[in-house]
Amino acid sequence: MKVVHVTRDFPPRSNGGISTAVGGLVAALVGRGIECAVVSFDGYRPTRKDPCPGPPTYDDSTIEVVRVTHPGQVAQARDWARSLGADISHCHHDLLWELASDLETKHKVVTAHVLQREQNRLRQLEHDTLSSKAQDRAVSDADRVFAPSRAAAEILRQDYPEIPTIQFVPLAITDRVLVERQRDVVVCLGRFSDVRGTGDLIDALPLIAAARPDAHLAFVGGAPDNPRAERRWLQQIDEAASKTGLHIHRPGWVAGDEVWTWLERAQLVVVPSWVETFGMAAAEAMLAGAAVIGSDIGALRELVDDSTGVLVPPRNPLALGNAVVELLGDEPRRQSLGRAARRRIQQQWT
Repeated sequence: MKVVHVTRDFPPRSNGGISTAVGGLVAALVGRGIECAVVSFDGYRPTRKDPCPGPPTYDDSTIEVVRVTHPGQVAQARDWARSLGADISHCHHDLLWELASDLETKHKVVTAHVLQREQNRLRQLEHDTLSSKAQDRAVSDADRVFAPSRAAAEILRQDYPEIPTIQFVPLAITDRVLVERQRDVVVCLGRFSDVRGTGDLIDALPLIAAARPDAHLAFVGGAPDNPRAERRWLQQIDEAASKTGLHIHRPGWVAGDEVWTWLERAQLVVVPSWVETFGMAAAEAMLAGAAVIGSDIGALRELVDDSTGVLVPPRNPLALGNAVVELLGDEPRRQSLGRAARRRIQQQWT
């Protein structure tokens, strides 16, 4: 059996949870003797007007990967993927479904790493977006639709009641050795976005500063491939740091060992998302032995419980700030939650 994965930013390039998830999935499949290849759209923008830099780059050092950065390379990548004679095409990004469905494989699968219609509802958008229209097409056309959590599967079934092929297939993460470091920082990990709760944490900073002026916070992440949005978020973070006097680190978008080092330093990790399909940031934090404060939403409830962290109402900076202050003042509880969190991930999600 051979599977060709159509995705964005396949490792070692990293663009967030999807990169981590797909990299781990491919490694797991190869470890089980399943042949895999990858078409990775790296920093891709379909509207690019500059001249094509040449053919897509090709790498077969461990598995076969072709990397596309320009619209002029898409046809060559499609021809290469077709030539593999794969049995399954597995699409991990709805906007790439057109290519994935055109590969002439026996079976076509999509994983819903983002719940596009749910995001539209949370943002109170009254119109479809390009992303939600793309997900509509992918879910309708795929032979099988995978959802990374039971909560995500249920939302998809409500949005697409006519689709009988939606099923829960959990993600997992790779176990890592934990180096004992001084835990001295509150970490918010991942993409800066309204639906990731970045603004809610910023709004909670004055409350945290009033109770814990000595606290150190780290916004480990950014808005990759969207420099305008990243500048806006960084400006808000800097303004909050100036007003509150808090020690705020913003190392930018980092990956791999550098992310892991921040997590090993974390007193606690804040995951204030409005919606998640799995909660990769929470899972990575738990594996690193950090207590998690997350939003009380479906996917995070499947990872975090009272023994491993604290869940607070989403979109509630007051509750979020109070939870951070409370845990910062209770080191024995933080340590107990972190140890239990690491055990739970190792036992159930690696």
